[in-house]
Amino acid sequence: RIFQFNNSQIKHNTRRPYLYELSLELMNGNLKERAKQNKLPKDLLIFLEPYKEPASTSDEPIRPIRRSICHICGSKKNNRSRLECKDCGKNVCKQHSIAVITCNKCQGLQSDDSDMEIE
Repeated sequence: RIFQFNNSQIKHNTRRPYLYELSLELMNGNLKERAKQNKLPKDLLIFLEPYKEPASTSDEPIRPIRRSICHICGSKKNNRSRLECKDCGKNVCKQHSIAVITCNKCQGLQSDDSDMEIE
């Protein structure tokens, strides 16, 4: 110790900081993946907060698709469906909706002539 203190201009232990930085860089990818998980203890979630990716800001908030009773049938038939009307957003069953079918080729083109409507 006395020798190290007296000769501080000589770089000693340069390998240890290098290995420490290397280990942090190798863990970085794993920590980012781990930060995506929600079902972790609270202390881990707090620790992984700096590794989370920033939330993407989109124009519309993403709503979860819920099963609900068709608003046209009502509760008498109790038809539950995940289909939603694109205009009003209410759930509708297959009997009260129109499906638009597009082939894989035309889906990339998005031309109005290639869409087929089925009732």
